[in-house]
Amino acid sequence: MTFYQVTSWIYFMRSKSLLSLLFLVVTLGQAAHASCRIDRFNDLGALSDIREEFSEFSLEYRLQQQAVQQKRDYERVERNTPPVELDLTLSASDNSGDLSSSSEARLSYDINFPLQFMNRKRSLLLDENYGKRLENIALEERLNFLRKTLSWKYSRLQSSLYKSRLDILLERESYLTEKDRQGASVTSDLSKIKLEIISLKNKILAVESRAEILLLDFQNVNLDLLKNVRLSWRAGDRPHTCESRSYEMVLAQDNIKYYSLQKKIDYVGNSLSSNLFATQSLDDVSQDPTVGLTLRLTLVSPKTRGVAVRSTQEELDQAHRDLHLAAVRLDKLYKEQDKVEELIGANLVAIDQEISDRERILEELSVRAALGQTIFDQKSSVMIELSNLEEVRAQRIFDLYTGWLQFMTVRGLED
Repeated sequence: MTFYQVTSWIYFMRSKSLLSLLFLVVTLGQAAHASCRIDRFNDLGALSDIREEFSEFSLEYRLQQQAVQQKRDYERVERNTPPVELDLTLSASDNSGDLSSSSEARLSYDINFPLQFMNRKRSLLLDENYGKRLENIALEERLNFLRKTLSWKYSRLQSSLYKSRLDILLERESYLTEKDRQGASVTSDLSKIKLEIISLKNKILAVESRAEILLLDFQNVNLDLLKNVRLSWRAGDRPHTCESRSYEMVLAQDNIKYYSLQKKIDYVGNSLSSNLFATQSLDDVSQDPTVGLTLRLTLVSPKTRGVAVRSTQEELDQAHRDLHLAAVRLDKLYKEQDKVEELIGANLVAIDQEISDRERILEELSVRAALGQTIFDQKSSVMIELSNLEEVRAQRIFDLYTGWLQFMTVRGLED
């Protein structure tokens, strides 16, 4: 790559960064409402769209999904099974050598309708909760994919920046070597450049190795699609305005509903039982079956009903504590996220100002070059500074995106 090409490339990257910065500053300051979703930022949306091309979960998340779905299926089967029992009783007795036997079939149907109604309602609560768990597993899988692909794309961007900077350093090394041959005292500068070149080559090797390692996790991903995504590192057009809720809070609220209902079930189930029954003698099928109704009302039962109710009450109290702690943690999470985004926004403003200053210097150097002055040393130094600033800016945007993904991981919900 020639010096002119390097200059053009840096100007192009700097122009993109300026637009990205202005876009970020505007969006961070907007008061408009926005959905709280993974694809809040355009670049994450582009990566998420690629993920939608693949329906298969990774093995870890697929196993979690299957386990929850199995529990949900079992619960649905139990909910839709009628409360019917069929018993077969066989008995035999020996009375002074006289052996006798009898057999009887008993069909019973539970008619404790209040208890059945509450059991069905509890089952529907569980079914709804299992659905939320499945959604959370899918969200975690998407977040994990985005973290890995984002790291891979960032490593590739770093590699590109480092290689372009290496071209500048190599050209500067050639320039200093020629001056050294001409007898100029540049030994110290030349030694410094050589060390910088070695360090930069090590950085290139490190980021490329990291990218290769990350590729091991992309067995089910079409890399051609992933490579074609050109991240602009530009913030999305929607500010963070998430509702004050989290997956942890949702689970706690579901537990409160569940244990509140379970407490009633424990009380009713240990206080009242009733069923219709029909018995038929199998020894003499000509006899008509006996049909009847049983009703049992328990007035005092501290060892069964009392223990069950108290145990459920403990779970209910814990669910209320969990909800309170989840609300406190969520408030802290929101404050931290807002502060981080504010700091990154301010930092990007400062970086853009530095880039603007380097641009002004390059323009001045171009004027001096047109007048015949030698500006190679100064210009190459400014170009390296610009490259460093582009790297810092990319790191800040990467921090913004990864921070958002971590925020969504802890929150566990999309609005």
